[in-house]
Amino acid sequence: MRGQPQDQWVELSPERGELTISEEFNQDAALLLRPRSAPQLLDLGVEVVVSRLMACIGICTLIWFPLRAMMPWFLNQFSLDPAAGASNEKELVLFVLGMLAMSSAQMLAAVIGTTAVTVIVYFQLVGRPLSGVEAFRRTLRRAFALLGVFLCNLMAIGLSVGALGLLSVFCPPFFILTLFVYLYLTWKLSVAPSALVLEGLGVGQALRRSWKLTEKSFFRWLGVVFLAQSLVVGLGMGLQVGDNIELRDWLLESTGISSMLFNVVFVGVSAVFAGIATAFTSAAYTSFYLDTRIRREGLDLEMRLDRLRTRRSEVAVTESNS
Repeated sequence: MRGQPQDQWVELSPERGELTISEEFNQDAALLLRPRSAPQLLDLGVEVVVSRLMACIGICTLIWFPLRAMMPWFLNQFSLDPAAGASNEKELVLFVLGMLAMSSAQMLAAVIGTTAVTVIVYFQLVGRPLSGVEAFRRTLRRAFALLGVFLCNLMAIGLSVGALGLLSVFCPPFFILTLFVYLYLTWKLSVAPSALVLEGLGVGQALRRSWKLTEKSFFRWLGVVFLAQSLVVGLGMGLQVGDNIELRDWLLESTGISSMLFNVVFVGVSAVFAGIATAFTSAAYTSFYLDTRIRREGLDLEMRLDRLRTRRSEVAVTESNS
């Protein structure tokens, strides 16, 4: 094997020059597998999403559509009357419970979407592209385990932050501690869903795996989260147009369209917006997961060998058919 510049790889053998991946990687330099900074990880995620646009956005939109379709009903059922000053305790309790349920459902949808994109990104990088349907199928096979990881994360973060949040009401300095604990736990448990699906782990194993993989990566993770959220912040603001009751009522009065038509249009548009946002942020978070394994375990070498095996198989099939 001959030495090559850093931005290239090596030939498999002199006899099988057609199996080199240097040309393929030169065509898509962003797909080079190596340790990356936070901006580079975001670039990698964006490149993969762009290369598999319909698969990534399509599957995320499909995951979000049921929740977005429920939103008009939710707003009608669990909205509080501002004139009543929330005096009805029963309505207030129902409103809070409804908000918690909807927020939890949205977080679960984001976890499922992230995991499906994880599968698409990984197999794209090793040269074995999967369809969105197949990625979704692989995700659904681990649905119960994903739910377990989600509930564990929710309980760990929710209970810790909730307890400290109550203390911060009586002692404001606890607010800083609450924020720190939230960021710390979110960071340490961030790659558990990806590890669960790609590595075939159980719930407890995935949580421990995430805790170990994320060591010494806080600022890189924080940079990825900040950049990814900044990229899709406009889409999130667009979702608030229909989710905000007062703004929704103002739009209905200003445009004069019927509530039914507005709901139909908003459900479709908001599902696509949420799908786009989830696809790009999920790809960035997946790049972070792969980066942690590349830095700690040399996963890039394994992925490159996997890609070489795929290319060898493709050439062998082509030669046998010719």
